[in-house]
Amino acid sequence: MSNPDMAIRPPVKRWLILLLSAIAGCLFILLMTLLLGKSRAGSILMDTRTTIFIYPFTIQNFEHLLFFLGVGEIFIRWRTATRLAAISCISFPQGISSARPPAARFQLDW
Repeated sequence: MSNPDMAIRPPVKRWLILLLSAIAGCLFILLMTLLLGKSRAGSILMDTRTTIFIYPFTIQNFEHLLFFLGVGEIFIRWRTATRLAAISCISFPQGISSARPPAARFQLDW
């Protein structure tokens, strides 16, 4: 299944991943602006011909940044889940049958 050595790695630094995903979002906006420019596709995808906002600060670009931040958040949750799965696969010493506390092993019959 999972490698128990994965549990030894330090946890993911949330602020670092979110910062990197925000930088990736800004690079995406910059790259798409340079590639599409003032073309029809650029005006649709990047909202370059807007008159309400100054170009880089449009709602469309804000949505692109939120998308990249969401992808970063999903990455953080995936790494945390794989780390917890690796921790739960570690074998326990004899006499300990579960990682749950003793009170959680019993079920109440109502």
